[in-house]
Amino acid sequence: MLRLTWVQPEDLIGHELRQASQDGREASAIASRWRSAGGQEAPLTTGASPTPASRYLRQLAEDLLDELADLPSRLADDEPTELEKISALCPAWPQARSAAVVPLKKQPRSASKPPGWAEPSAASWANQ
Repeated sequence: MLRLTWVQPEDLIGHELRQASQDGREASAIASRWRSAGGQEAPLTTGASPTPASRYLRQLAEDLLDELADLPSRLADDEPTELEKISALCPAWPQARSAAVVPLKKQPRSASKPPGWAEPSAASWANQ
């Protein structure tokens, strides 16, 4: 059975706990709950953890991921996710396309071949 780390809550939770601390979210209580239940740290390299987690740990990881997503971040004002706040911080975004950008016209198929190019014949393939 192939196990993919990015779809396994028991592997994602360790990465998300690390990210939460980098984002300034207070996740120590959530991390403590994960570790006291027997949860592992994030895998050091890519890939899945060496052994599958129990159903209990998988469910706990899903619940804790939801809790982590709800934690406020000290970066929220500088890196908003709501479009209105992004637009307020970046009033020139999105900018209109430059007048210099001209859409390409669709070329007929024969026009896209370089000069002197010919379709290979069946005989030329047989000689290879």
